[in-house]
Order: sequence, then structure tokens, then C-alpha cells
Amino acid sequence: MATQTVSRIDPVSMGKIYGATMAGLVLIVGALAAILIGLIAMIVDPVGGIIAFIITLIIVIVVAIVYAILGFIVGAVGAFIYNIAAGKVGGVKIDLN
Repeated sequence: MATQTVSRIDPVSMGKIYGATMAGLVLIVGALAAILIGLIAMIVDPVGGIIAFIITLIIVIVVAIVYAILGFIVGAVGAFIYNIAAGKVGGVKIDLN
């Protein structure tokens, strides 16, 4: 088993991955919430249910964009902090097969 040390993480790369992950999770959970809210609202009022579904989808898209931006920032800053810490105390050791 070969042990490798992660001594540096590219902040832009980490930001892109973290931002995409956050946006993807919001889209999955948000889509399920939009369907649930739309179905419940359609039981009460069919026209209002469709409007509630559309509004919820718009909110989910906006929140996903915000989470992607914030995720990019948090991922990049986290990688930057990791790089500083890894330079002082050493990086994370991982075993590769």
C-alpha cells in the first residue's frame, strides 16, 4: 500500500467542486420539495398549486445559484487555509492501492 501526502490543493479547483456539489444537492432536495409543495397545494386549490409549484421551482433555482457561488468561495478559502496549514504541519496522508 503506497502512502501519499496531499501537500497542496488548488483553491480554484476545490471551489468549483464544492460549488457544484452544493448546487447539485440544493437542486435535488429543492426539486423534491417543489413536487411535494405543488402536490399538497393542488389538493387544496388546483390553480394555486400550479402557481406554488412554479414559484417554488424559481426559488430553488435562485437558491442553487447562490449556493454555487457561496460554495465556490467556501471551497476556495478552505483550500487556501489547508495549503497554509499543510505547509506548516504537513499534509493529510492517504493510502492508495
